[in-house]
Amino acid sequence: MIDIEFVIPICLNGKYLNRINNFLKYGIINYNNNSIKITILVDREENNLLNQLKNPNNHNLKIVECPIGHEACKVYFYFSHYDKRDLDSTRWIAKIDDDSVNDVGLLVKKLVEEYNCDEKYYIIAGLQQDIDSIEQNLLWELGYGDWFDYNNMIGNHIIHEKEGSIVSRAGLRAILTNPKAIEFLLKRSYIDCGYTDQALAAAARICKIYPSSPLFLTHEPTLSNFSIFGGKLAHVHFIAEDINESIFKILKSKIDNKIANFPFVEKYYKLSNSFE
Repeated sequence: MIDIEFVIPICLNGKYLNRINNFLKYGIINYNNNSIKITILVDREENNLLNQLKNPNNHNLKIVECPIGHEACKVYFYFSHYDKRDLDSTRWIAKIDDDSVNDVGLLVKKLVEEYNCDEKYYIIAGLQQDIDSIEQNLLWELGYGDWFDYNNMIGNHIIHEKEGSIVSRAGLRAILTNPKAIEFLLKRSYIDCGYTDQALAAAARICKIYPSSPLFLTHEPTLSNFSIFGGKLAHVHFIAEDINESIFKILKSKIDNKIANFPFVEKYYKLSNSFE
């Protein structure tokens, strides 16, 4: 049984090759040896570059070739073609980015404590209400235009994740067996623009699955609140060498030295806005 599957659209060009290699070494921390699978979404060109991919922690990797290279197309192609039989052996499916850091043990523990994989859940890091015209137009075509009736203020907004989400196997099974949800995801998977954090929310909403935003996930780079530094977060975002080298070095040093529970001491600090 797979405790959790991580689904990640990647690029193997330029700085992104280094990023995914760093992610496979430092982004999935699995000290408890939970059963996991990392599904990497590539296009045909990237499939020819897979020999440059490193897997020093011997993660269970699954490579999926997608027809279009845009990251949103990769994500929605994968979910719209997900094999329902795999849900019999997978509890949770997480869609995340390769500039995130994840404590698998804490993540699985909190999911077990606060949720049930055999009930329908769409769990998100951050709350967003903006929906691009791409998603809106497809939903109008499928008969959900009243969700965007802003003029009289009675229309519903779709709340979606910011960067990352986790779907229970029951939640994904509901999406996969709903004809309109699948039609929506299939059409979206061939539009090569937009973002990866909206259409899955819309598909869940079609199935009457509403988002839950727990305290153990964040879309922000709050590394000091991450679990291995004594915090309560199992997932943080915007942590990558090409985004902020000094912060990434702190994470790298912590993991390489295998110091799991000591606070920041005898260090120099740089204080800044999270998104500078």
